[in-house]
This record gives sequence, C-alpha cells and structure tokens, in this order.
Amino acid sequence: MAGLIQFHRLGLSFPGAERPVIQGLDLSVAAGEFVAIIGTSGVGKSTLLRVVARLLLPTEGTADVPPVGDGRRLPVAMVFQDARLLPWRSARANVLFGMERLSLPRREAEQRADSLLDRVGLSAHASKWPRQLSGGQRQRVAIARALGVEPDVLLMDEPFGALDAMTREGLQDELAQLHRRDGRTVLFVTHDIEEAIYLADRVVLLEGAPASVGLDIEISIARPRRREDSALQDLAAQIRARLRTPA
Repeated sequence: MAGLIQFHRLGLSFPGAERPVIQGLDLSVAAGEFVAIIGTSGVGKSTLLRVVARLLLPTEGTADVPPVGDGRRLPVAMVFQDARLLPWRSARANVLFGMERLSLPRREAEQRADSLLDRVGLSAHASKWPRQLSGGQRQRVAIARALGVEPDVLLMDEPFGALDAMTREGLQDELAQLHRRDGRTVLFVTHDIEEAIYLADRVVLLEGAPASVGLDIEISIARPRRREDSALQDLAAQIRARLRTPA
C-alpha cells in the first residue's frame, strides 16, 4: 500500500553548509500511522518535519507529502515544544486562530473549537488567558488548535519536552487516546526513547552526518501499553545501545 508520506533518496542542504543535513533518506508512512522519529540533537529530525510541512524543499530526491488543503481543512498542522499561544487571546480564541485560514462559517468554527477544547479536557478553561494556564494546559490548547484544521498529518516537534514528568505522562496518555479515536497520521519527534516506544506504531532512528534512516522498528507491543512493561523497557535498552554505538 502506498504511503501517505513517501521520501525517496531525500536530500536537503542549506546554502553555505559544508555538507547536507539529510542525504539518501528513504521512508514511507501510511495513513493512520503514528511514527516517532528519534536521534541525537541536530541530526535533522525537525528538518524532516519541515519538509513534510512544505516549509523546506528537498535539494535531492523526492518528497511526496499530503496535497494542499481544500479551503475547509489543511493537509498538515504542527505542534512545537513551546505552545506558541497568542498571549492576548483566550484559550478558545487561540484555537479559533488556527482556523482563520479556512473558509468556515463563524458558528461552525466556534463549534469545532468548543468540541476540541472538550476533547482535551479544557472546556472549563476556554475563557482563560495563556498566562492563567499551566504548561500542560497550554500544550493541550496547542494540540486543539492543530486539530482544528483537520489535518491529514499531525506533526509534533518534541511537544512534551519542556514539561515535568507527571504532566508529560498525562499528555502522552491523552495523545494516545486521541490517536486511537481519530486514526490520524502522526509524525512525532522526541529525544525520549521510552516516550517513542510508548506512543508509536513505528520508531525511526535518524543517524549519521548527513542523516539517513538507521533503524526502522515496528512496535508490536499491544495497546493500551504500560510503561513498566518489560518488553517496552527491553526495546528501549536495545535502541539506546544503538545510539551509543551507531552503525
């Protein structure tokens, strides 16, 4: 089955750089898959997301990514480590802001925003300003804003990396539940190997300079998963060993 996202011998170079960031990368992601992308800092994980979002164009090879949206939805949406909420807008207004590029009647947009805030557990906080929300709540608003454009692909660039452990685990669980309900395609960048295995259908390791796919591992552990599962911990140890001794 053809992938929703397909990279063939993908390469990307920045002007003036000594070498490409990515070179010879092959990767296919099917519709509905949750793929976690891991690797050392600076290897090119976030760069790959930006290619999917059409913020960067490949300099070699091909990148088949979702086509441009139809005016009522967008092909991709991105969630960053920093929620990037507009401080002068309420939580509800921030979710609506994400939909302003769409040709939606105001009432429909408002209903969609309210429904999404309910799904991320923030109905009671819809009128609050970002400064009145916790870090985890701000990230929930950012996720609701991204889902508001009904993307084919949700791009997540270390969205929980700046949160405390308890908040992080809670949002991981919420994201896992959202994915089970929606079946949306997710590309999730993280430095946390356990997080990648806990959430993803596949874990892709980028390695090398320039980067390419070093490992592509299907996670066959049944859902819902338990963090203390020995199979999860054993797989994390194997991947961590590979990071210490790359091929």
